[in-house]
Amino acid sequence: MSTFQVKAAEVIQPNRLLTLSSDTNGSAIISLTKAGGNPDFHSTRQIAKDQNVTVSFNGKKAWIIEAGENLKTGQRVQAGQDGKLVKSTGTGIGYVYADATAGALATFIRTASGSNRATRASRSKRRQRRYRSSRVWYKGTV
Repeated sequence: MSTFQVKAAEVIQPNRLLTLSSDTNGSAIISLTKAGGNPDFHSTRQIAKDQNVTVSFNGKKAWIIEAGENLKTGQRVQAGQDGKLVKSTGTGIGYVYADATAGALATFIRTASGSNRATRASRSKRRQRRYRSSRVWYKGTV
């Protein structure tokens, strides 16, 4: 299991979706995931503003998160206000395992782990470089 230290940018309640970012000095901070955002972590206890906490990676895909509205079993969800789960307007970030009422804890199965746009872009650039270099090589030998 890997861990690292980070500072909380705001007061964080237990069982909320969290996002890792940087402050103006470039130091790592965590805060509640904005509505529609993609979470990096979740909280398991209350955290005070400016408190240093240890983030642990345990590889679990099931998180216990507070429901921001009534959710049905298998329903796709996304981050809502205050880092709570709400019904997804698109593909979402995962689904709930069982029915949950607003304010109750929901078992959330995470199926999305961030945008892969950067990965696709770098893959595309590698292909272009490979093609260009092979084309130059063939030009030089023909």
